[in-house]
Amino acid sequence: MSAQQRTTRGPSKAHGLKEHRQKMAERQAKRQDKQKQKQLIEFGVRAAVTIMAVLVVAAGVYVAFFADNVVFIDPKDDVQLKDVFLSGAPWVVGCAEGKSGKAPKVLSESTSLLASRGIRAGVIDCSASLPSGKSTLKRFKLQDIKGSPTIMVVANGKKPIQIMPGYMKTSKLLASFAVAKTKLQRHYPTSNTQFQTLCARKSNCVIVAANRALSSQQEAIINAVADKRRKTSFVHVNPFKAQLNLGLKGTKVKELQQEAEPTLIFLHRATGSNTTQAKVHAGTFPSASEFLKLVDETASNQGLSSLKYAPAIRALRTNEKASSKSKPNPKTTAKTPASKAEPTDSFEDDEMVKERERRLRMEQQDDLIRELDEDMDDGEDLDMEDDEEEVEMM
Repeated sequence: MSAQQRTTRGPSKAHGLKEHRQKMAERQAKRQDKQKQKQLIEFGVRAAVTIMAVLVVAAGVYVAFFADNVVFIDPKDDVQLKDVFLSGAPWVVGCAEGKSGKAPKVLSESTSLLASRGIRAGVIDCSASLPSGKSTLKRFKLQDIKGSPTIMVVANGKKPIQIMPGYMKTSKLLASFAVAKTKLQRHYPTSNTQFQTLCARKSNCVIVAANRALSSQQEAIINAVADKRRKTSFVHVNPFKAQLNLGLKGTKVKELQQEAEPTLIFLHRATGSNTTQAKVHAGTFPSASEFLKLVDETASNQGLSSLKYAPAIRALRTNEKASSKSKPNPKTTAKTPASKAEPTDSFEDDEMVKERERRLRMEQQDDLIRELDEDMDDGEDLDMEDDEEEVEMM
């Protein structure tokens, strides 16, 4: 073999070996890539299985607490406790049963009935300590009745009312009891004593002074606002039956009797204070959103004037002027029984009494409430200074 042939074949063998090694390296790289892909797929499968397991557990918790529209209330959550027990919103709250912490059966069965009337349902561990250190049972003095679930109704800023076993035999009985105990706060005081309790001593009160029956639209607006601000008391006074003693311009008897539209008087009394702040809205009756704004401004003490003395009302009688001219004979007065038609301390309008039953059934009310829902901010504070209750709870 010549030298030229050896030099030609030599590089050829080396080049072939190089190509062979490159192919082997490429095959090895492909095997490694496949192995990595396999590992990634296995990891993904394991991760998916883990996530599914977590979701199953979460779903179990969801089913336990929310499948029947029953909200779990955390006894350590200040914000949630305030929303349930202090906002004035209507709730039916049951004590959790067993280790699973599920809601009482009769409460779960009544959620659709409650929801149709705007009442929410919740469940809480009544034996757990609240932020105050007391359990729910001790805080609200609930009875632990053997063989019966512990369920309470909360609304209008008042202390919870425990539902007795007789009203928990069926979901309909429970719902009817809850509806009766969560009615809107609209009052018709028949004496100054009632007026003091229902309005003057409250943190926030709205007096609707109307010399005639309210229109259906006005009724619906008041109901809608009262539903949104359940801790504000709403009282109705007929200026032909009662005299308001407020010392404010526009609230004298003759002024109120001559008004074509109802006059709204907003009262605010700060906690621990004996001074009442007030303002008057006369003229055109406000829309639902305007009315709600006036209520909120009153609660935050905006644009109010101090009253010189405590607000009060006094009954007006048809024979008042005549009796003031001539003093009655004490002996004759003692023998003559009081007239039933004109009680000494009563001035309730008969026409207004007849309208009570229909007030909460106004068709326009739901539309106005939805309108207010759209106008209100999501983060709005619904608490209106039930301070003693809040301090003790929190």
